[in-house]
Amino acid sequence: MLWSNEVCAIHELPPGTSPTTEEAVAHIAPEWRTSIGNLSDACLRYGTPFDEELRIVTASGRKVWVRAAGEPVFGANGAITGVRGALQDITEKRRAQEDAKRLAARLTATLESITDAFYTLDREWRFTFMNAQAERILQRSRDELIGKIIWDEFAALRTQIGYQELHRAMRENRTVSFEEFCPRCQV
Repeated sequence: MLWSNEVCAIHELPPGTSPTTEEAVAHIAPEWRTSIGNLSDACLRYGTPFDEELRIVTASGRKVWVRAAGEPVFGANGAITGVRGALQDITEKRRAQEDAKRLAARLTATLESITDAFYTLDREWRFTFMNAQAERILQRSRDELIGKIIWDEFAALRTQIGYQELHRAMRENRTVSFEEFCPRCQV
């Protein structure tokens, strides 16, 4: 097994380290060994390439997220003779993804706790989010409205202040606040 200097660095090993298969497997976090073993085996036996995110354990004991990709190497006779692969440290990417998930959960919890109706629309005027208060006031569930165009669902808005204000918000890329009477939305 030949590791590049970069793969050695990811594993916190000296440049030029060439581990045995057993030593390489020992660096795979235990919960990933079966999965990666199956992927490697399928690549060697059937030529099935793989691209997987997993955790490894470095020489110093740190758990690091990596992206491992592998593809079969074919000999002159067309038989699979090995696996060529690449390893990339994606720890920071995974940390950023987890941070984004936590932030999104906190934002959602905050928006759900406010007493104002709150919803977001994309550039095609489709609902992309709505809080519980918006469901109550609009008398429609988010499951019914997410992905739907506001003007199709609330045609009366086309002729009211809301239409002008929502277009201004989209045009100027800013938040707007307005009050509108909606006979259907009385609670």
